[in-house]
Amino acid sequence: MNGILLHACCAPCSIGAGEVLGQEAYTLFWDNPNIHPRKEYQLRKNALIAYAKEQNIPLMIHGEYGLKKFLTGLNGAWDRPGRCTFCYKTRLEPAAEYAQKNGFAGFSTTLLISPYQNRRAIAGKVSGAVPIQGFSSGISQRSE
Repeated sequence: MNGILLHACCAPCSIGAGEVLGQEAYTLFWDNPNIHPRKEYQLRKNALIAYAKEQNIPLMIHGEYGLKKFLTGLNGAWDRPGRCTFCYKTRLEPAAEYAQKNGFAGFSTTLLISPYQNRRAIAGKVSGAVPIQGFSSGISQRSE
């Protein structure tokens, strides 16, 4: 097994998640098509690439900037929790699929580190994206 695939929203949250994981083997996974504006998307992506290279952490870049597709997919659910639920689905399902297809023991997300995210909704999306028996979502047990 390849350890854990860790969906990364940005380099700062990846640092915090790395501290939690300690010596556990993990690979970072970038797929955040809804970060806006495009300049912010590129800044976060480049910072994560630099961090992964500096720390010698494997990194998989997946997907592209896709704000138009994301907005279309919302189907008018502009407010919370609809927008958040769709955002988590958009980011986490590709990570789960990649982890399953590439022999990872499980996956998680740096979004769980952020105090600005809804951990229960994230946990629901991550757990729901893990239909294979024996495949772990790595959900944090931290309280909200």
